[in-house]
Amino acid sequence: AKNNLFDITIANAGQWEDGYPLYADVLAEKYGKTPFANTKWVLFCGEKDENEYSSYFVHVCDGMEHTKDVLTTLGGNVDLFIKDPNGEHGSFMLNEKNRDQALDYVETVFGL
Repeated sequence: AKNNLFDITIANAGQWEDGYPLYADVLAEKYGKTPFANTKWVLFCGEKDENEYSSYFVHVCDGMEHTKDVLTTLGGNVDLFIKDPNGEHGSFMLNEKNRDQALDYVETVFGL
């Protein structure tokens, strides 16, 4: 059943990894063909952030690009994708400009 608990999701860390069990279920259409239909997303990555623990995309922005592709293929709307050219790990929270850009977008969506 559809719910509207989350009007906007801000993803400032991690990435979509196709082989992760939940994501594999989504790709296998366990939750339908467009489980992210009508959802709004803000994605963030730091251009200087490397993820040595990922088995998919070591460069975090490459992983977030893949995340964007998957979300939009499955019906989601990536309305804002912030790529901080000087961003390192944690730079969404450590750089006020990054947070402000995401929160300004949220305020615009809600007409605040």
